[in-house]
Amino acid sequence: MTMSMLGVSSLFPSGHETSIGSLVVVVGLLVLTSRWTTARRVSVVAVLFLVDAIAAIGLVGRYYHYMTDTIGAFLLYVAVTVLVALLIDAATARLRSRS
Repeated sequence: MTMSMLGVSSLFPSGHETSIGSLVVVVGLLVLTSRWTTARRVSVVAVLFLVDAIAAIGLVGRYYHYMTDTIGAFLLYVAVTVLVALLIDAATARLRSRS
């Protein structure tokens, strides 16, 4: 059975996965820069990754999206979130150097 047979429209990339994944990456970046122990940071990031993977598998398993939709979303949200984080860091460093 295919998605078109089910009458389900698939959009690339998955907006559902992009939303969930962006939140996971932001929280992951915040956790990685925290003062927690390394073991705690790795554990939290692993759980976040697992939540994101379960969401992607669920979207594909329920025929809401193709696997390529969720992979495309992954590539999009990682690239955009990391780029925005780097731009914020650069802007912050620039403002600090002025004062």
